[in-house]
Amino acid sequence: MYGYNPVSFSSHVFHYFILLAKRHVFLQKSVHKSPTISLFLELVKEKAIVERSISYSKGEEKKFKSFWKPLLSLILV
Repeated sequence: MYGYNPVSFSSHVFHYFILLAKRHVFLQKSVHKSPTISLFLELVKEKAIVERSISYSKGEEKKFKSFWKPLLSLILV
């Protein structure tokens, strides 16, 4: 991936964010719609909520919080 630094764990969420953005653009273009930021942020929020519920059910709250920490305040209001 672009700019991959295995030492920096916080970069993993940004790479995931980039992949979600590319997927969002592709899916919107495939149905002949323009991608929007608000719809993309809803997609990210839904992904975070699902991952949070899975992590909490497995008892891995700390892992979830460390992965999503850079964006947690933006998406989970």
